[in-house]
Amino acid sequence: MAFLDIDALVGLFPGQGGYRKGALASFWDEGDPVLRGVLAEIDEVALRVLGTDIGSQIFGPAAAIPEGPELFQLAVYTVSVATYELLRVREVEFGLLVGHSMGEFAALVAGGALTVAQGAEMLCHRIAATAGTSGGMLSLSCDVRRVEQILDLAAEPHVVVAVVNGRSQVVVSGPEQGLARIGAVADALGLPAVRLPAPAPFHNDLMSGVRTEVVKRLGRVRCAPTRTPVYSPILGRCYRGDDDLVDILGMHLVTPVRFDTTITRLHEAGARVFMEVGAGRTLTGLVKAAHPQVVILPALTEPAAVDTEDTDEPVDVPSPQPSTTDEEVMAQLRAIYAAALDYPEDVLTADAHLEAELGVDSVKRIQLLGRVGRHFGLEPSAVNGIADHETLGDIAGQVIASLEASGGR
Repeated sequence: MAFLDIDALVGLFPGQGGYRKGALASFWDEGDPVLRGVLAEIDEVALRVLGTDIGSQIFGPAAAIPEGPELFQLAVYTVSVATYELLRVREVEFGLLVGHSMGEFAALVAGGALTVAQGAEMLCHRIAATAGTSGGMLSLSCDVRRVEQILDLAAEPHVVVAVVNGRSQVVVSGPEQGLARIGAVADALGLPAVRLPAPAPFHNDLMSGVRTEVVKRLGRVRCAPTRTPVYSPILGRCYRGDDDLVDILGMHLVTPVRFDTTITRLHEAGARVFMEVGAGRTLTGLVKAAHPQVVILPALTEPAAVDTEDTDEPVDVPSPQPSTTDEEVMAQLRAIYAAALDYPEDVLTADAHLEAELGVDSVKRIQLLGRVGRHFGLEPSAVNGIADHETLGDIAGQVIASLEASGGR
């Protein structure tokens, strides 16, 4: 990779988990013409290919978390593309664009290789082709060598390393039974494991049939050369003018993502300034964790898009007592999460969705579960037992059940 100017801004486009409820809502409420124009293009494609739109689900008075992980992906794409367009009219210029997994669709649109409609069409056909696929993805809080040892120990040949985000977060994908076995091994080793809201075992040879169907559906899309370089963590290089995007984006389904290596290569090439083009700060958090001296710039500041740094400072909350009541457990959980996320406690209602509404991505969820486990004195198996729960109320219920089972209340 050619050396980057130290002042060049690198735009990072999030993947599967990169949506937050309320993202860009203020622009929608104000009738921003850029956002409305992007939504019109995407909704036209979504209605034609999927039989539903995305705009009415994530904007307006009926806005909610999109139904199903498939439309969650379209919401991620919509927010990223719209954010980029809003930045562009504000004359924000990028020296390099990087997409994480399905975030490459939005990055290629921002880079000029695809139009908004073309990117939406490719993603919608991928979503349609994935429908009915079994399996999923599991995030493990350890390094890739440890994960490979776990895979060898579990002897599940169809579970593979799908994504390496950094030294302490690796995602595996595979069939349901295999993921359950990996989760059990991680549990026995005391390693937090979180099931991700992915509708299929992405970045795995199990997706070969879907890859064939995607390529068949898309045929040959005529794309333009990128006006801004787009680096692919899957290809390990920038896209070139002679690349067959249909074939490459189909190949993504069966090829692992090495975001950790990407971060290293970008830093070695001189990248020092980063911005996450979408909701949240998951990717910039990974960059900052690897290279604390880099500069992270916010994209579009909105109250609903607030995220937090990944810190692990002690939380000042009351110590649990043997007679802890249900209300006290919930109060202590709210205090832990409020202090870690820098949210007022009244925002942390029992039914608030941690990821989609509060911006707690899988990395942060693992960190917070560790705090919860230490605070309440839970065994690792009990901590892993609450890893898949999406609301504070559900987590409180599991903590209470664990305390009762261990005689801790």
